[in-house]
Amino acid sequence: MTSVEIIEMIKNLGAPVVYSLLALWFIKFQFIKADEGAQRGREERQRIIDDFTARDAENDKRAFDLAEKSNDAINKMASALQANTKSMDALLISIQK
Repeated sequence: MTSVEIIEMIKNLGAPVVYSLLALWFIKFQFIKADEGAQRGREERQRIIDDFTARDAENDKRAFDLAEKSNDAINKMASALQANTKSMDALLISIQK
C-alpha cells in the first residue's frame, strides 16, 4: 500500500474510521503476540516440569536402592549378632561346666 493510497483512504473514509481500523489491527496484533508468548511460556514451564520429574524419578530410584541395600546390611548384622549370641551362650555353658 503506497502513501497515496493511504491518503486517499483517509480522505474517503475519514480519519476516525482509518485510525479505528489501525487500532483494531494493532490490538489484534498484540493479542497474537501475547498468545505466542504465552504458548512459549507454557512450553518452557512444561519442559522444566518434565526435567524435574525425570530427575526426581532417578533420585527416588537411587533412594530406594540405598534403602534396600541398608535393609540387607541390617539383616546381615542381625543374623551375625544372633550367631555371636549363640556362640557366647555356648561358651558360657562350657565355662560353667
